[in-house]
Amino acid sequence: MADHFEIAILGSGPGGLGAATNAAKHGLSHCLIEKSEIANTIYDYQLRKLVMAEPRKLPLRSHVPFEEGSREEVLSGFDDALKEHGVNVIKGEVKALRKEGDTFHITYNTTEITAKHVVLAIGTMGTPRKLGVEGEDLPHIAYTLADPDAFEGKDIIVVGAGDSAIENALGLMEKNSVSLLNRSGEFPRAKDANRAKILDAISSGKIRCFYNTTMARVEEEKAYLNTADGEVEVKCNHIIVRAGSIPPRKFVESCGIEFPSPELTSFPSVSDSYESNVPGLYIVGALIGYPLIKQAINQGHEVVEHVMGNPVEPADQVL
Repeated sequence: MADHFEIAILGSGPGGLGAATNAAKHGLSHCLIEKSEIANTIYDYQLRKLVMAEPRKLPLRSHVPFEEGSREEVLSGFDDALKEHGVNVIKGEVKALRKEGDTFHITYNTTEITAKHVVLAIGTMGTPRKLGVEGEDLPHIAYTLADPDAFEGKDIIVVGAGDSAIENALGLMEKNSVSLLNRSGEFPRAKDANRAKILDAISSGKIRCFYNTTMARVEEEKAYLNTADGEVEVKCNHIIVRAGSIPPRKFVESCGIEFPSPELTSFPSVSDSYESNVPGLYIVGALIGYPLIKQAINQGHEVVEHVMGNPVEPADQVL
């Protein structure tokens, strides 16, 4: 007979951590299912990256500690909270989620469990978006950068114009020859501080930036770029692609969750208590348009209060 839980939390991002620790605090039978590392998006940040606690005025409602600090400090606080509250963590990849009557059936790996309530906290990272060109599967192409200090004397191309791409390029530039490939003519999605830093690095010659450029194809020791002036050959022995990801929409829709629009950028609609169109199935965090860590933690915490019959006013409304 399948194990049954009052609440199952899928994904150990900030929203999942907020829900799991509150469920444990209330003594609810629960499980937190994660296929990779706890808080995997933060885990994949560069070593020693500063994690900011925005919005600063937003009160934190959670049994998970979180304040501005290094990647390592934030992850350590999360791990300590899971141990302190005795959260039931299950390592596994969720393959399917379906509802029969009032019960959810969750299949992870080759195991099935059931739950009365489910919190979906899987975020939007999904599968990293690849280059989509010849040579994209060569072994020197990566989608994350753990430690910039592991590279020295390399010719590196960083693909992307968001904060992750900028931070990777800045972290690598002192010991390597770094080129940044930007599809547009500026950095509209970057934080102000990162935008200022990358523009300074470009103007000083520490980073070579190819604006309005896309990748044409990749070989083992070189890449070919489509620029406004035609195709350009660039020497490189490592490429880091930070071009976003393909959202896990297919899986979300397979759970019965409806989107208001076919656009890939749309978010599922939820109630004030974060309940989806499927009764008992809640969604928190980036998957509903709240990418900030503190917001997601609060949402996970508030969902459990709702399940317990103690609904609270959303923290975002009491700033």
